[in-house]
Amino acid sequence: MFMTFPKSLRRISTVPLLAAALCVTLPATATATPAADPPPPPPPMTAPVGMIAPLGTPGVDPVQLAYDAQQQFFAGLQPHIDAAVQQLAAAQHAIDSVAAELTQPVVTPYGGIGQGIPKTASPQPSNPGNITATTDANVAPQRRLEESAKPAVPQPATTPDKPLVVDGETLANLPIRPRIDGPNHHWKTDPLSMLLAAHPGPVLQRIAGSYFHAPDVPHEAYVAEGNDRILMGPSTPLFIDDAVCTLGVAGYDSEGNKIGITAGHCGKPGSEVVSADSWPMGTAGYVVAQSAKHDYSVIRFEDKVDVAKSYNGLTIDTLGWDDKPQMVCKYGVATGWTCGPQFLADQRTSLAQYCANTGDSGAPVFIGNKLIGVVSGGLAPGNSFACVSPLQGPLHAPAITHSIDAIVNDINTHHGYGAGFTLPTDDGLDPRIVTPDAADDNRN
Repeated sequence: MFMTFPKSLRRISTVPLLAAALCVTLPATATATPAADPPPPPPPMTAPVGMIAPLGTPGVDPVQLAYDAQQQFFAGLQPHIDAAVQQLAAAQHAIDSVAAELTQPVVTPYGGIGQGIPKTASPQPSNPGNITATTDANVAPQRRLEESAKPAVPQPATTPDKPLVVDGETLANLPIRPRIDGPNHHWKTDPLSMLLAAHPGPVLQRIAGSYFHAPDVPHEAYVAEGNDRILMGPSTPLFIDDAVCTLGVAGYDSEGNKIGITAGHCGKPGSEVVSADSWPMGTAGYVVAQSAKHDYSVIRFEDKVDVAKSYNGLTIDTLGWDDKPQMVCKYGVATGWTCGPQFLADQRTSLAQYCANTGDSGAPVFIGNKLIGVVSGGLAPGNSFACVSPLQGPLHAPAITHSIDAIVNDINTHHGYGAGFTLPTDDGLDPRIVTPDAADDNRN
């Protein structure tokens, strides 16, 4: 709740002590020239209405002068106090209304009222089996994941009674309601959260310790879920075992496998990958390769995943490292879309002053629509001096970017999953597929 002024304080009374404090000693008058008949004393002077006579004016009491000044000051201040109180009351009413809307009971895809299924309890539709994944130490190619029987993912609930509106569009035919709450998806309506996020409205927090208004689940992810699909593209948030990271880019390798690239420290070969936007859909893939030197992980997505070059407002059309000093941007689940100058770059890494925090690891770093690399981490050890609020501006540790060219070249040298990586077409297809029939098969 906002604090309001008590009625007893809305009209400020005068304080005689203040008037006494403002009293000063009047200067002594100069010696008058002798005259036979001294002039009569001047009549008392009063200030015109609305003005305060200057101190030292003959016939003006300094105590009365201070009193009048005080009264005029508070008379002018009172309308501003009243207006501020009214604005605070209106803002609090708006906050309470939004909070009531966000916390109203809703039926989740798995039943229950307003409850989310924790990530640890999400269904496990498949098992990667005994993966012999490509790593720096093991360059043997591996082209299959052994599948074993697991419980099927529960089907979403039926269409809600009234149309849904997401990003201004009605999604009446979708069997899923927009996320109200869930794992790493919490709305805050208190004034402190809005202040720290510099956001005048409900704030979505997805990473503990980050106070930014985080990116919400995009329209296209709901559409994919309605078709029993999982959409993956640049900036998709990921659960990788117990870590939260961001997908840098998605596409296809030379064998037609659906591939994603994120930071290497996010997971190891065999780690389960779940979309943090579409977590009710279950497992999306597994980490199949990792490099500590270039800090990347390769993800092999399952058949129910659609890969895209666009996600949540970001489109990546080309890949290519650029080490020139210039402005670069990143888009991650913790701090969203932030930009800053790049400096101290070589052919493999660079430092840049864009804002990043835990959860942004693996996020795409780009110039326009060109992906130049992925977020590796902060320069300061132990996540110290991290960017936790937009109020910091540039006052945070620089972030490290790993070159996408160096990453792709290293993947190619191992001839395993991800080799020959390329972006999908605008329709999410493998660009190597040239016939319509083959394209339809690829989507199925």
